[in-house]
Amino acid sequence: MKDHITINNEIELSYPENFYPMETDELRKYFSSVKNRTGFRNAEHNMIISIGWTEPLNIFTSLLVDERSYIKGYDKRISKALKNYTRGETVSKQICGRTAEGFSYSFDASDTGAPHRGMIVAVRCGKRIFIAEYTTSCGDRLFCSMAFNMVIASMRIMQ
Repeated sequence: MKDHITINNEIELSYPENFYPMETDELRKYFSSVKNRTGFRNAEHNMIISIGWTEPLNIFTSLLVDERSYIKGYDKRISKALKNYTRGETVSKQICGRTAEGFSYSFDASDTGAPHRGMIVAVRCGKRIFIAEYTTSCGDRLFCSMAFNMVIASMRIMQ
């Protein structure tokens, strides 16, 4: 694993050595919003792992927004934005000692039409909801799964 990065002085994580941190312009190319998002890319496997987060939830918004509603809204947004989008199976991962739930998905890249797949999970830590996501056109499912799992396993709440 490479260097640790810190998000909002709340979460610390590492990324695999064969990935590099993405600059804002590169993130903007792949995501509709780069606010509150960091990402890592492996060009050889055409894989992006990103971590996003919400603004701190106050008492009112925390009653209206939880991980499930956030994931449901995310699914709705990407289903409209991605070509030939298909939602896959529901998934569950452990992040920071909490259960993060989400789903797998597939789509065709809008610029090349190449088939891509991905996964997203969300977990609440403190007053924020954090999402971990990956997308790839690589057929090496083991590599992609291991890289994603390494990143989310490295996530730690800073105290």
